[in-house]
Amino acid sequence: MFGKKTRDFSANKATIEQVGGSYGGTVRNINEASEKAGKKYGLFSSGKRKQANRFIDRTES
Repeated sequence: MFGKKTRDFSANKATIEQVGGSYGGTVRNINEASEKAGKKYGLFSSGKRKQANRFIDRTES
């Protein structure tokens, strides 16, 4: 009822396999962004929700 969700983001497994182990930080960021995507934040957590959305945006680009 109260609160909002973060943006949607899904990890493309084919892209992760193509990137491989040489970009471990990138794969970690993709996995972290997919965990944060769609998470609901409470009424007083707008700062954390915005922070998560910015992280998702950085990971997408």
